[in-house]
Amino acid sequence: MLYSFTGTSGDGAYPDAGVVLGKNGTLYGTTTSGGAVSSACPPSFFSIGGCGTVFELTPPTSPGGAWTETVLHSFSGQNGDGTAPTAGLVLSPTGVLYGTTTA
Repeated sequence: MLYSFTGTSGDGAYPDAGVVLGKNGTLYGTTTSGGAVSSACPPSFFSIGGCGTVFELTPPTSPGGAWTETVLHSFSGQNGDGTAPTAGLVLSPTGVLYGTTTA
């Protein structure tokens, strides 16, 4: 296990899709729930609020160390921002991430 998502304090929850490999072993992916809790995405039947996230996992600097997770985007479901990404991301040659949401 590289990282355990908590769904609390802005962390994502329920990563459904695969990850994409970036430079220096960094992994990028999405979670379908968690992130900043908004009224557009109240707690679901999983009891975790939030509209999902895009995250980055950075490998440890020394063997056996902990991976570091960073939330790059927390979906709000408002003003054109999506909710619940369930598909994986695509990483362009220039390092731009592209993806879709279900709503």
